[in-house]
Amino acid sequence: MKIKNAAKFLAVAVVASLALSAFATETQWWSEDFDAAGLDMITLTGLTYSAEGQWTTGETDESAIVVEDENGYLKLDTQGSDLTWTPVPLQEAAAQVLVDAKIFLVGSETPPAPTSFDNDTENPVQTAVYLRTDIDEAGDIENTVLCAYVNDPFEGNVWVELEGEDLEMENEEWYDIRIELTYSGAGSPKVRFIVNETVMSLNGGTQQEFDIANGSDFLQSAAKKVNSVSFRGTGGVDNFVGTIVETEMAASVDFSWATFTADGEDEDAYIKGTPTAVGSVGSPWTILFEEEGSDYSDLAAVVVIANEGTVTNVYKASFNEEWILDSPLVFNDGVDAISLTITPQEGDTDYVVWGYYGIEPDFEGSEPGPEEPEDPAAPTIGGGLGAGEAALAFEDVEDDEYFVVQFAAPEAGVTYSLESTTDIGNPSWAAETDPLASMTSAQAEETITLKAPTDGATKKFFRVKAVTAEVN
Repeated sequence: MKIKNAAKFLAVAVVASLALSAFATETQWWSEDFDAAGLDMITLTGLTYSAEGQWTTGETDESAIVVEDENGYLKLDTQGSDLTWTPVPLQEAAAQVLVDAKIFLVGSETPPAPTSFDNDTENPVQTAVYLRTDIDEAGDIENTVLCAYVNDPFEGNVWVELEGEDLEMENEEWYDIRIELTYSGAGSPKVRFIVNETVMSLNGGTQQEFDIANGSDFLQSAAKKVNSVSFRGTGGVDNFVGTIVETEMAASVDFSWATFTADGEDEDAYIKGTPTAVGSVGSPWTILFEEEGSDYSDLAAVVVIANEGTVTNVYKASFNEEWILDSPLVFNDGVDAISLTITPQEGDTDYVVWGYYGIEPDFEGSEPGPEEPEDPAAPTIGGGLGAGEAALAFEDVEDDEYFVVQFAAPEAGVTYSLESTTDIGNPSWAAETDPLASMTSAQAEETITLKAPTDGATKKFFRVKAVTAEVN
């Protein structure tokens, strides 16, 4: 699926909403389930079929509408051309566009050649996805991976491999896929890929948000939109939906940075690329520190000072055959740099980020640290937990409300899981089936975090079940 100048794609799907902020509102742009009685390709591509847009096909296209168990879907067989959906144009640029579809993915050994869709100056491609299948000498599939067409700051437009936690991509299977295009931030528009409600990451890394391909064509506000979505090859499409997400302007946050060695502040900071000096609440901001400074000493620490000096964190870094880094520092092997990503929250005003090479930061005997909780007697998620303490909270996971409990495991080899009931007076406890609702302790004092959806209930009771497990 390709998303053009607006947008073309090669294959996509349906998952929970990912709003830009608490003030975001969603409006359906188009929706097609291919279930209309008597629907065929002639009707689908007719000028009067849909008030939401227009389908067009190539001359050799042999795609068809197929009905199975009373449910219709679009069976793709484009014969090298594009089957394209062009929605009714937006009157104004959107903050974010969500393109969802249920896709039957059929793999290919080679990617679509960028020259086949990347040289359209009138409608440049923003992103594309395809399923790559690697074939062994016996002709069997030995590896299957989802690939996306995005922009790399050093290599330009490239195909990258994606992976999702606990998600195995298989050839010729249906997947709910979402392509999430965000136009509201500074610089090039961004894109994320969500498969079966799993946010995909760069294979072998942590990056989940990418610059769109041909981003320079979409910097002006009038160009920040999706013009069309195209499908090419074989496979299937169902539940094809476009959604517009509008949001109030997020509060801006100022960022500054510097690097230091034993000789003091470096005239030119040892970072790769140039981070933006102004970020936004809710939008990730990333800085890349070079591994070595001017005196060829390794990065030793990163200091983050926020909100006019009221909150300070010190993250240590050391190298001994490989990098040992305090979270949230991450070594980015692709660019030989150490990255730090900050997502400002409501109320944040500014961040100062310092990198130290060959020396530890010296705060003259009073090293600052994170602010203490206002009520240390009330444990918080992510805070230090003592014996017998538990922290409780609610949080949004892919826009669904989840109950969260966190505690320190007293011993290793115990499987903890959440059970729930809606009537505490006459309880009927049922196990929560969400993968986040169960965890096994590998060692004593390990932090256990369990999460389960509230399912919109106004009253729901949870308890933790503990079962001794075997740990190898």
